[in-house]
Amino acid sequence: MSSLNKLLRGQGKERTVGASTQRNMGATFSSTQAKSSEGIRKQNGDATHGTEINPSLSWTVWPLSQSFWRSAAVILLLVVVVWAISSWLGIAWASLSALILLGSLASFFFPTHYRLGPESVSVRGLLSSKKRNWSVLKKHYVGQKGVHLSPYPRPSRLESFRGVYLPFGGKREEILNFIGEKMDCGC
Repeated sequence: MSSLNKLLRGQGKERTVGASTQRNMGATFSSTQAKSSEGIRKQNGDATHGTEINPSLSWTVWPLSQSFWRSAAVILLLVVVVWAISSWLGIAWASLSALILLGSLASFFFPTHYRLGPESVSVRGLLSSKKRNWSVLKKHYVGQKGVHLSPYPRPSRLESFRGVYLPFGGKREEILNFIGEKMDCGC
């Protein structure tokens, strides 16, 4: 077992995440407790019955609200490009280019909601939605600002299309711990 897995699994199998909501640079994070299908753990004196609680993590990332200057630069660049196209090709092409640019930058301009559940990972944005079962995901790559979950056991060129990228949104440790508990890969 690699040192990353040891670090991620160091919290143990029984982990309870309390219900909380926190704002951090435009990212909203909330954790809830979902009951497993077999029941929850109850304590009566010294005896325990049932199974452990399966937490589910939910958070929202909205890059537009994270940095005023970066947001102003992106909006200014968008306005300049649309203005240049309208003066060169006309208002119809400028409108079309504005729609295309807004669609491609939708994850920057609008909030994206992420959820790590007991059975699956889901990403919901303004124009798209993606859901992957944990059983399909084989490997994860941790980066500085997020983690990429891949359905392939070895690096593949299709990972960026079939995998799921999860930005940390200020909750790096909680997300990595949850992923470490759900994925059994030799990363």
